Amino acid sequence: MTFQYDFDELRDRRCSESVKWRKYDENVLPMWVADMDFLSPEPVIRALRERVEHGFFGYPDCESDDPDQPFKLKQIITERMARLYGWQIQSEEIVFIPGVVTAFNLACHALVKPAEAVVIQTPVYPPILGAAEETGVQGQEMELALNPDGSYEIDWDAFEGCLTDRSKMFLLCNPHNPVWEGFSQRRAVAHG
Repeated sequence: MTFQYDFDELRDRRCSESVKWRKYDENVLPMWVADMDFLSPEPVIRALRERVEHGFFGYPDCESDDPDQPFKLKQIITERMARLYGWQIQSEEIVFIPGVVTAFNLACHALVKPAEAVVIQTPVYPPILGAAEETGVQGQEMELALNPDGSYEIDWDAFEGCLTDRSKMFLLCNPHNPVWEGFSQRRAVAHG
């Protein structure tokens, strides 16, 4: 099924319960959180409408691999990983987490002991900056190299120099967001 989607239609989000648009004054263009500024696609709206009209809002069987069950997400994920990346995973290896921040904090809890460390590169998504403290482990930061064109790359010597016997986990995040760079710089000034 194909459908047309209009990415040029702008709508005022300040009255739509959007923390992104309500946090700052009107002269600020907020680009700090993943909140879409376009209407959701019609197939998504239709699926939600059908679910609402169903009238029952119980707990879905998220763990089912039965293809006859309406919730087949694990099956879809395993097929997609195999088709696109040649990665063979089993559905029981998939664990649903309610968000990326929860996911990396749980990973820190599961994989790093209090005397051990998680390595992060700055600038980075701001919640990653607090992952070590939030989970009671040590944090090791290393700064990415800023190129003249504004892009970042790993300084491999600095990365290797950052690693110690305590380094047990590395949180990787795409740094290409000027808001994160400013946040990381303000944090560095505040701490040092």
